[in-house]
Amino acid sequence: MHSATAPFRVCGSCQKQWASPYDFVVDAEIRLLGLQMVPKKSQGNLLMFGHRCGTSISVFAKHLHHLVPDPEEEANPQAVVSYEECKRLCRNLKDLAVCDRPCPKAGDRRLVQAILQLKQRSKGTQTAGGERESPA
Repeated sequence: MHSATAPFRVCGSCQKQWASPYDFVVDAEIRLLGLQMVPKKSQGNLLMFGHRCGTSISVFAKHLHHLVPDPEEEANPQAVVSYEECKRLCRNLKDLAVCDRPCPKAGDRRLVQAILQLKQRSKGTQTAGGERESPA
């Protein structure tokens, strides 16, 4: 967790700072690389991002959930499908498809899609000076 005065993230290579999760996610120099599953922690998945300078930056998915409210959040987030029913999408970092299985990890896969849409929408909110407008 970050304080009100500390930046949300700092690039380990070029030292660029992002003040908030929103600023980080919509930055044109940040690219979503994929979702990395952390099997033993239901709330521990990592979103992997690439910065323009070549550095990879990981963020726990739970730190970005507030950016894109999930209307499909399961009533029972602890439900887990059987191995036979699982599509195993979480095993592939670059597979960003939405999963429809009743699994605590499925919400993070929907978060990935929502972040991609947020980034796309933010491209349309650039001001004449090149700065982003804050979300309403």
